[in-house]
Amino acid sequence: MLTNDMTTDMHNFDNRITVVENTISTINATMNRLEGRFDKIDQRFDKVDQEIKELRTELRSEIKEVRNELKSDIRTNFFWSLGALIGVLGLIAHAFHWI
Repeated sequence: MLTNDMTTDMHNFDNRITVVENTISTINATMNRLEGRFDKIDQRFDKVDQEIKELRTELRSEIKEVRNELKSDIRTNFFWSLGALIGVLGLIAHAFHWI
């Protein structure tokens, strides 16, 4: 036969078990919500990573275009400078009656 103290102890034990079970179910619900949020965050990061890759590719192609334009501009400027130098030398030679 159970004594009054044992019954009280069993009742307290049952109450504690109930509290632990409620706490566990609350933690599980919170973890499920957090998993859903982290999944959404992962999707956003994947989207941002994809956009960064696209921007990087676009930037590299634009840099190549600018380099090509600069190369052609440098060549053009070189030939214009060379032509101007030849013209000035020709003018000096004519002024000193060398030609």
